[in-house]
Amino acid sequence: MSELIIIALGSALVSNVVLSQFLGLCPFLGVSKKTNTAAGMGTAGFFFFFSFFLFGVNIFKFLFGTFWI
Repeated sequence: MSELIIIALGSALVSNVVLSQFLGLCPFLGVSKKTNTAAGMGTAGFFFFFSFFLFGVNIFKFLFGTFWI
């Protein structure tokens, strides 16, 4: 059962072509004319995805009690 959940989450979040194109394209089109705003958007995106990753690590630790870190 857990393998099916991992496959479903992987296909929905990681292998989703529409989602990955939207996440990469939308900020680029919004701030690509000015370098200063593009750097700000890149920094904001990095911290968002990094915090999302840390949240996932904490949830995994809470559910399973261990992690590779």
